[in-house]
Amino acid sequence: MAGTLSIALNKLEDYAGRIIDTIFPDVGTVQRPATSLGDYGTGSPSWTDVATNVNCLWGPSGKDAKEYIRALKITGVTTYVVSMKATITIKPDYRIVIAARGDEPQRTFLVKGIIRNSGVTIDVLCTLEES
Repeated sequence: MAGTLSIALNKLEDYAGRIIDTIFPDVGTVQRPATSLGDYGTGSPSWTDVATNVNCLWGPSGKDAKEYIRALKITGVTTYVVSMKATITIKPDYRIVIAARGDEPQRTFLVKGIIRNSGVTIDVLCTLEES
């Protein structure tokens, strides 16, 4: 039989989840990589949904973009933070596809790491996937 404290905590978690759903304006899908092998053992990347209709909030993680060299060209990379409910299972190398909203286009973020996983929300460090 569940104790009074566990019942109260479950109700609090449910209530907090509903608040998060109304505060986070964006809706996204969390996907994990899945590879299917072709005739010659080569893999074609595909994605499998882990969670859909996830309310989230995204934005730059800082004010400075990072630069690196790719194909003898300097390329800028900005890291982003996507916040969502902590009940979502997410790992590095997953991706988050955030639906278009208003004048904003659909965005696809590649997960690099979890920077905060405590309480009822989780903050995920991501990079924006190139179109």
